[in-house]
Amino acid sequence: MFFVELEILLGGDSVVHFSAAFIVSTLVMMAVSDKLYRLKLVKLPLVFVVLCVVFAVDEGLQLFSAHRQFSWGDLGFNYAGLICAGVLVWRLRRPHVWQVAGEENVH
Repeated sequence: MFFVELEILLGGDSVVHFSAAFIVSTLVMMAVSDKLYRLKLVKLPLVFVVLCVVFAVDEGLQLFSAHRQFSWGDLGFNYAGLICAGVLVWRLRRPHVWQVAGEENVH
């Protein structure tokens, strides 16, 4: 009952899926080393692809649960959170992207 009330308080199922995927994805991508982060698969960081698969498997396993149900919408919100986290981490790992054109690096 607590989780249902928490879900309603946070704004519904889609907000919970997006937020959880964003937080988990950000933490995982920030935790991997730069060397591992740079490994690519289909022009994406390998860790990003692995997270895509993990989210799909997690949602897909709900097909076999009597108390849960699979939802393409939930999977979509998981992927939206993953994409937003991916963009954030990509920007954080590339500090020169934030530098204004013509501005010198003073460090």
